[in-house]
Amino acid sequence: MRVAGLADIGPANGKFREDRFRTLLTTAMGISPKAGHYGGEVNAWTGLRPVTPDSKPIVGGTRIKGLFLNCGHGSLGWTLSMATAPNLLTRSISRLPPI
Repeated sequence: MRVAGLADIGPANGKFREDRFRTLLTTAMGISPKAGHYGGEVNAWTGLRPVTPDSKPIVGGTRIKGLFLNCGHGSLGWTLSMATAPNLLTRSISRLPPI
């Protein structure tokens, strides 16, 4: 089972915070006590999710040849990156040199 849902606004330090993890775990156990084996192995981690100031993702090519971006989706990264991926594919194919 995947449990997620917290976002911090401010300087990015990427440090794992045990108190934030406990909040998620306690909430999950309270809402869905039978959804998982909460006493089992836990793989807790933290990661940075870049977001742009206007919440519009960055999708397309860069000044570096062959480097394309599909980022800046913020907390909806898993969801929105799948929606913007076809757009990125179209843009990247149109910039590829012929074989």
